[in-house]
Amino acid sequence: NKGKRKEYEEYKRSENSAMDVLRNLYFGYTEKKTTTVKEALQELFGYKNGTTSGEIIAILGSPNSFKFYFAARSCFCAPKQGIHTLFLTFDRLIDNLRLHLVCPAWNSIENRPVPCLDDTNNGKEKGTYIAYTNDIKECSCTANCLRHCRLSECEKCYSKMHSFNINMGCISTDELLYYLNEQLNICFDKNADKKIKRIIIDDLQKIDYSFPLLKGNDLFLSAIKNYCQKKSIDLIILCDKNAGLAKCLRSLADNVICMERDDTGQSLSIYVEKYSGIISPSHILKEGIKIENAEGKSIYDVFACQGNSCEIEFEPNADPISFKDFWKE
Repeated sequence: NKGKRKEYEEYKRSENSAMDVLRNLYFGYTEKKTTTVKEALQELFGYKNGTTSGEIIAILGSPNSFKFYFAARSCFCAPKQGIHTLFLTFDRLIDNLRLHLVCPAWNSIENRPVPCLDDTNNGKEKGTYIAYTNDIKECSCTANCLRHCRLSECEKCYSKMHSFNINMGCISTDELLYYLNEQLNICFDKNADKKIKRIIIDDLQKIDYSFPLLKGNDLFLSAIKNYCQKKSIDLIILCDKNAGLAKCLRSLADNVICMERDDTGQSLSIYVEKYSGIISPSHILKEGIKIENAEGKSIYDVFACQGNSCEIEFEPNADPISFKDFWKE
């Protein structure tokens, strides 16, 4: 009887758990259905809940279609929630990568960290404000600097961005995973609970030309996906749409974002071809935004740094190009 009683209790627990899943599915479908590109981008890159789930986000498009821009700007959303990001690059100089990691808040004059002083107004009270603005470029920054600029706040985000470059050659999938695992085991706090939780792989198309063993391994992407899923590490992969691994990436990814500039180069079309959240069946989200816009929002205003959060301010203001020709070579 005790055995049957135990089986019954386990059955009831599983039944209650199933009802919880069903309830969450119902309320999610009725109240949280994603209908716009902005909502999808906020869900994928905003990190409002402060956690990662091991999803793959593929960003595909033609050259110069802002793929890296979106991935890099998302790195300023993740640190707000204490999430560390690793850039895994193929044959790219770290200094070159660093030049493209620009905080979105620096685009607006009122949010520039230098030469703004903090609320103490120490600089103005001591009569050094003019000198401060004139000689700031020649000064060296230290952790105990008395100039009271906001770079110390910016450092909190930049300190959560890391990079690891793979040089060209005959590296195998096993070797790549070995070196990647070494990076993921690095702890960034004394409690050993802060590790890499996001990986951005840039320029996947370089594998076609510089990494013959990875190119010849059909399970290369599958192995990395499985590895990251087990560790609940989000994986963002950037790739040219005509690359050899593009179709494989498109198939394996949980979310597929496609980007294309128009013929004039004045606007960008964004298509969410595959989405892991709640969306209408077989629906492709598509919207367009101007690249340069003197009268309103442009592509450079999509990410906004707001203190303890990062908001996606995507305002469509251009007609998207038809998606039917996107995958035609």
